[in-house]
Amino acid sequence: MEGIPHDLDLAARCAFSHRVFRQHEASPRTAPRRVATRRFASQRNATRKRTYMKTVVAHLKSISPYSQSKHYVVEKLQGESPDDHYRRTWRNHMHSDKEGMTFIPPGAFKNCLSEAAKFMSISIPGKGKATYTKNFEAGVLALKPMMLGIHRDQVECESLFLPSDGRRGGPKRVDKYYPFFPEWEGPVEFHVVDETVLQTMASDKNKTIFEHVLEGGGQFIGIGRFRPRMNGWYGRYKIKDFAIMEA
Repeated sequence: MEGIPHDLDLAARCAFSHRVFRQHEASPRTAPRRVATRRFASQRNATRKRTYMKTVVAHLKSISPYSQSKHYVVEKLQGESPDDHYRRTWRNHMHSDKEGMTFIPPGAFKNCLSEAAKFMSISIPGKGKATYTKNFEAGVLALKPMMLGIHRDQVECESLFLPSDGRRGGPKRVDKYYPFFPEWEGPVEFHVVDETVLQTMASDKNKTIFEHVLEGGGQFIGIGRFRPRMNGWYGRYKIKDFAIMEA
């Protein structure tokens, strides 16, 4: 603290001492600067194991004919009868590419697989009453069509006397014409997102759940018009070859 002058009287000396004390108290006190030591976290291995989507390639061969019934709208010509119109336009029931080559849409096989899984209702081991149905519905993709190797202009049709409204047992019947494929076969590619469906069967360690369900789909679900699922017998198949590969 600053020294008190000796030539002041008692009152002045007290006032001076009080003023110096207050100035000293109000002055900021600077704390010594602390230097923090930098801490380096140990480097973590951020490399994640890459997962690969499995691809199932199944070569299917027909055991019954196949037919298509894609919806279409084509205007009638002037004076054209309903039967003449149908005879002229029935090829529009087919699925074909820009070159006119016919194919089976991939959705037909995906729907067949999902419906077979639901129909067979196979329980997942260790999951109580849960079945593989949802795993097939959400965890499997079919993106490529099966090319049939025949041009739409070379496909023959079959004439059927069917209810005009398309409902079984309808009172009024008319002639309808649909494309007819007596034999068909080819590869189908499935992308498997949920590998639960690739588990091996408990009763047959050489067969996966996927192959078993796909096989069942060819027996009692089918594809296309008049398939077993719709009270018919077209669109049935057997598995000629089955392979699982990394995508």
